[in-house]
Amino acid sequence: MREVDVAVRRLLRSLSRDPDLKTVLNKSPHRQMLRKVRLALEKEASTPPLPCPNVIRISEYPLGSVMGPVFEAHRSYAVTSGTRVPREGDARRYAFVLSLLTPSDSFMDIGIGSGAFVNAVYSTGMMGRVSGMDRNRRSDFYQIHKWQVWQHRLQEPVRDELKADVVTCMECIEHIPDPDFSLAVENLKLLANKRLIVTVPFMEYPLAKFHHQRFDLERLHQLFPGATLTLLAKSKALPWVLVDWNKR
Repeated sequence: MREVDVAVRRLLRSLSRDPDLKTVLNKSPHRQMLRKVRLALEKEASTPPLPCPNVIRISEYPLGSVMGPVFEAHRSYAVTSGTRVPREGDARRYAFVLSLLTPSDSFMDIGIGSGAFVNAVYSTGMMGRVSGMDRNRRSDFYQIHKWQVWQHRLQEPVRDELKADVVTCMECIEHIPDPDFSLAVENLKLLANKRLIVTVPFMEYPLAKFHHQRFDLERLHQLFPGATLTLLAKSKALPWVLVDWNKR
């Protein structure tokens, strides 16, 4: 409930400046905030519950015959080049997303990072045209295969040559601040001709230093109507949620 989140955060900020609760609550703006909280709670009570996501224990998901060798190749490259060593948890998430893909004429990964996931997709041979997009190349970027790399930001106008039948975007959109966020999500949908798969941190609080967006079930259903959600549970760390959205 975003209305509740906003109202409570404002109220807590005010309380931190004025610890006298009665004084704070008697101020007109705060009475209005509390009224918004009450109305939001009443609205939620009368609204049918959102469908619960499927749950996958991603910390136990096997790397498989494709992602495993790619992960080892990236780890070896990181050791020899002195760059960031890839995390096995990321590789297990990539392996699960890879298992969801089906053959298609074109594929694009947005926010390619090290390039590991695109290397894995290329290795399967299931996609006709394979490409990746990022605003710049990271120091640990490594191409096992030669595929097209586009330097582009989601907030920029969508070009036809960037569109693909299947688009993935993992651990990316939470880094986009307002007011660019809404435009970036709309452009993301435009880039996908048929299918879009997104992963983001789920119910993150407080936000990490470089994160600007928080995602709960309600917000994800608003951003991607009709999408299937899957919770990617980890043993201890914050879970991810996967959004599988088909363009109608």
